[in-house]
Amino acid sequence: MPRSETISTVIFDLGGVLLLFDHRTICRRLERRYGIDEDLAYRKIFQSGLEAQFDEGKLTPEQFVVACSAELDRPLDIVEFKNLWADIFRENRPVVELIPRLAEKSTLLLLSNTNAWHMELIKSKFPVIALFDSLVLSYTVGHRKPHRKIFERALRESEDPSRPGRSLFIDDLEENVRAAEALGLSTLLYRTPAALKKKLIQLYLI
Repeated sequence: MPRSETISTVIFDLGGVLLLFDHRTICRRLERRYGIDEDLAYRKIFQSGLEAQFDEGKLTPEQFVVACSAELDRPLDIVEFKNLWADIFRENRPVVELIPRLAEKSTLLLLSNTNAWHMELIKSKFPVIALFDSLVLSYTVGHRKPHRKIFERALRESEDPSRPGRSLFIDDLEENVRAAEALGLSTLLYRTPAALKKKLIQLYLI
């Protein structure tokens, strides 16, 4: 929960809070297009850590496609694979509608485990991203949440880096919230748009 300090920066998670998504969508598309079992695709790409390497910028898009082709034993076309990979998001509208009001009073940061393909599509498809003052993205930082270095980068981008309690971090995963708390950030575990709105009102942020 947030501390008693006045909040000057609000740091939002992207997937699961601002936008809704399902990685299984990618796997179902692979099954339809290439005949690859959905569960096998999920294990080979997501549970194996391959997607994590892409998110951390350890693999270029070209290297990622080569690695996925090898794991799935299918020659994947990079353009086709990019298209089925990228477009898996939809707005969490009640949360998105809070962002313009928050932008009037606070510095807004986006802190996301993501990759170049997803961000390319998100920036083009969802205008709300332009309201954020800074984007702290795993593939440019080289670390994913809950690694402390990505939170440290976010704090450097905040309004008051020397006082982490003045930054409110909002995420839907407990492990990420705990990691932020360990660095002194104020935190809010996201559950529902209504609960989020209520808390932001209590903090006089909207």
